Amino acid sequence: MIEKLGKKKTIIVIVSFVLIMIIGGITYSWYMHYEETSTRKLIAGDLWLELNDGVESISLTNVYPITAQEARARNDNSFTFSVRGINPTSNVIYYEILLNHGDEYGQSENPPYERFTDQDLAFDLISIDSEGNELQTLVSAESYFSLDGRRIYVDSVPANQTTEIVKRYKVRMWLKEDVLISDTDPERSYCATDNCVEGELAYKYHYGSVKIGVYADNNIKGTDTLYSIMNTSAVMDNTSSTYVSASTGIDFSAVSSNNNGKGIYKRAGTESTAHPILYYRGEVNNNNVYFAGYCWKIVRTTETGGIKLVYAGENTGTKTNPVCNNTGTAAAIMSATFNSSRNSPAYVGYMYGDVYEWTNAKETEGAYFGTGFDYDNGKYKLRGAKVGIDNDHHYTCNDTDAEAECTDIRYYYYYNSDYGDDHDQYYMYITLSGGKNIDNALDDMRKNEHSSNAKAQIDSWYSLHMTNYTNKLEDTIWCNDRSIYQLGGWNPSGGGITSYMSYEGLR
Repeated sequence: MIEKLGKKKTIIVIVSFVLIMIIGGITYSWYMHYEETSTRKLIAGDLWLELNDGVESISLTNVYPITAQEARARNDNSFTFSVRGINPTSNVIYYEILLNHGDEYGQSENPPYERFTDQDLAFDLISIDSEGNELQTLVSAESYFSLDGRRIYVDSVPANQTTEIVKRYKVRMWLKEDVLISDTDPERSYCATDNCVEGELAYKYHYGSVKIGVYADNNIKGTDTLYSIMNTSAVMDNTSSTYVSASTGIDFSAVSSNNNGKGIYKRAGTESTAHPILYYRGEVNNNNVYFAGYCWKIVRTTETGGIKLVYAGENTGTKTNPVCNNTGTAAAIMSATFNSSRNSPAYVGYMYGDVYEWTNAKETEGAYFGTGFDYDNGKYKLRGAKVGIDNDHHYTCNDTDAEAECTDIRYYYYYNSDYGDDHDQYYMYITLSGGKNIDNALDDMRKNEHSSNAKAQIDSWYSLHMTNYTNKLEDTIWCNDRSIYQLGGWNPSGGGITSYMSYEGLR
């Protein structure tokens, strides 16, 4: 049995910084075999924290690793509290909640109590109404590790609020599903009753302690987001500034330098939108972010105020003082080929659809090529046929008869002198069937149906390390934009057979 019982310890922290008042009220609660009743109420200034679940203890029986879904179906693993207060001032009070480690339980007890690891216990923090109905999830299945030292902005108390308001919350906690409990390892054994024998007590006497704090701030800082912090430092990229000497702004055809952009900029043309695009340029070291227990680099923002990050390795400092200065392989999740094959444009995709493999072959002497085709009764027939390939004649049945019909038709798109023994007159083509043309093939290849090898590797890493943070992530295109910038030889009308197809994301 793991029991959560209450012992109260209070600390009042009042610190003034010019116009900023931080009011802290902290209540400690332990999972352990101890109980002491109290009013469980702390008043500090105009805001106070009150644990109002109506009980002094929560007992969790038959505790074993479970999923978040299973934990949320239980009603014996959570407790509620409220933030109450008035605000007679003319400033809005923004407040945050902190869930953190409580004090260490006394190791002099017999048997000694051991803390679960930072990753063993998971927490939900939810706002609720007066009936206990869940309104908004503020923290979803996060561990001690990610919560340690982090304040979660939740709400505000309006200015000139002279009657008391009440905001209610619930904390739920459980033993995570990936925690190992063994029948043979004494260090990971489990006993759910009081009739446990020696060697079966490991999990019976493990405990988790949670500290709840409320911190109020009458400065707008309480609602700062990463986007708003970036926005205060960004300068327009179409004018001169500290690291831009030209009056017309950054020259994007040239590399970053002390005279051509180095720092954080606002993209011209987006400044009137709800969330102007902000981005970092050049060799900078002030774009580090510590998120989800890992280091990241900020690249740019999205149209909705999200932040595009690139993984930058593991923290080499501490959780409260992270150090993110990795380079090379230390700043990469892994090393893997993007795709194991490269014989189809489909494999350019992070995800891809149907694979049309290309073939290299010499042009058949005397073969007719068309500007297009007619398709009837399962047969292709060329339109505008002439002998030989040019920028407007890409389709061929590979036949010297201009009236020939074929069940499969070739589309030649590139002259490639790098293949063949004589490095001469070799072309790349794909084969079409079923009445499809080159536009159909391009659409087929760019469907998001199959994961690239790179995506499969990243998905595996994500499932192990990032699922607790999904609700904080935006579903948007990061890079690998496969919208086509230039078709080159893939354009059946005027497509140069010596030019490549290029993508918006790579130009």
